Amino acid sequence: MDSEVRNLRLTTGITVPCLVHGRPDARPLLLLHAWGESRRSFDRLVPRLTGFRVYAPDLRGQDDADKPAGGYSLAEQAGDAAAILDALDVPRAAVPGSSSGGYVAQQLAATHPERVAALVLVGSPLSLRGRPAFMDDVDRLTGPGGGVPELRCHGVTRLERDRNLVAGPDVGGA
Repeated sequence: MDSEVRNLRLTTGITVPCLVHGRPDARPLLLLHAWGESRRSFDRLVPRLTGFRVYAPDLRGQDDADKPAGGYSLAEQAGDAAAILDALDVPRAAVPGSSSGGYVAQQLAATHPERVAALVLVGSPLSLRGRPAFMDDVDRLTGPGGGVPELRCHGVTRLERDRNLVAGPDVGGA
């Protein structure tokens, strides 16, 4: 199958590279990577996605994409994702989002539901609000010998969270 990286000038004012792989008549799949990663995080997966026309862009501020001073809200990043589909002339795609790319995918589905044929969240909570239910299970975990393991939730240790050194919706705050 043919692959190419296209530089897409988006209506949101930025330029992003986008890997395009697969038959043009195959089902479209827009892969959204995690923060701090790039389209290359899907390099081992893409060849296995036979039956799909895969689009894997670098998201705003990441790797080879433009890095503007602002515009990093979920709404703006979802706007970029919709603009990527526009630039590729893809009316609708299945959208898997990995980790924080899942937040962008959810925002795209919420603000542009007509563009999302299917939503797949990989390692991504369903919400940035409140405390995820699985955190109660995490809090009950113990390390070898019964001690509390050094667990990190979004880069914050449980001890830091419990001491309220850091507050916010992404670390289980109210």
